[in-house]
Amino acid sequence: MSAVTIPDSEYSVPFYEENYFNHNLRKGTLFNRAGTKMCYLPPELIGAMKRVLEEETGPAWRHILKRVGMIWGSRVASRFTNELREYYNRPLHEMPMREMLTVLEGYFRYHGWGDLRLDMGWAESGLIMATMHNSAFAEVFGASDGPVDSVVAGLLARFISEVSEREDIDCQETACVAVGDPDCRFIVGTRARIAPLERWMELGMDHDTIVNRLTGEGSKMNEEKTR
Repeated sequence: MSAVTIPDSEYSVPFYEENYFNHNLRKGTLFNRAGTKMCYLPPELIGAMKRVLEEETGPAWRHILKRVGMIWGSRVASRFTNELREYYNRPLHEMPMREMLTVLEGYFRYHGWGDLRLDMGWAESGLIMATMHNSAFAEVFGASDGPVDSVVAGLLARFISEVSEREDIDCQETACVAVGDPDCRFIVGTRARIAPLERWMELGMDHDTIVNRLTGEGSKMNEEKTR
């Protein structure tokens, strides 16, 4: 599924620029280079989906959409790595780090989800930080009492799982434009590593407080292991 956008030239990625999307205006179809059919999701449809889920399931709608993102993300990530292998003649996890991150960030941008930036500065703590500007979900859903990028969190978890070749990767959105934050921010790590995040958010902790507490606890764990 895709809401196709054309990014600014300074953010262009050759992988997506060279005939990645192919339109057939007469038939009204859109495919990517690998022949996967794309689907445009109008804002009205996305908003209606959220309203129906909220009416039927209450607060559980976020967990449902995240599960959707993870199931969908598993399939997308698998196809995506095959596409990259054919294009670059090597698997995704063997690409130089900056090039790999650029391609992953580009996936979200070129498919219309938002301008994603991945930060590996916390990798030694077992974490990846992500920031998303111009989130499509935050724009469509509007003001909310909690983060709304559940599908993106699920997608991120599965993409990083594919790259790292680990099945226990999870992602939690810890800041969101929908609740008044400047940007949407995510923390990716193993399920055990980021398990406390949802509870900490319920206690009112902001993103920076969560990161400080999470990395602080991680440091303590590493110290105990080395004793």
